[in-house]
Amino acid sequence: MNKRPRTPRQSPGDVFMRLNAPVENTAASRRRLVAEFCRFLAAPAGAHLAKIDPAPGEGLPRRLAQTFERLLAGDSEKQVAAQLGLSRHTIHVYVKALYKHFNVGTRAELLALHIKR
Repeated sequence: MNKRPRTPRQSPGDVFMRLNAPVENTAASRRRLVAEFCRFLAAPAGAHLAKIDPAPGEGLPRRLAQTFERLLAGDSEKQVAAQLGLSRHTIHVYVKALYKHFNVGTRAELLALHIKR
């Protein structure tokens, strides 16, 4: 069993300097920095206080993320297929992959999971 190597503890100053360093100004890089800062706060503040939920679709392959965004917007599989220029069968396979990824069994569960956020 491989254990992840422990990262050295950072001081508040180190984290502050990292947050103020010039970075790529994208939503993903800002989310990564916020997540890093929350992980830093988790030890003293408690994990439940510093918990951050990833944005819906973050970490998914591009086409799955696009499909997921369209489903959250309320589109049917047929509409998603037309918008993305893919077959309905391909979109259906993507939807099944989303169910497996988020550990749900229906579209209602999938949408409810992300409406709560």
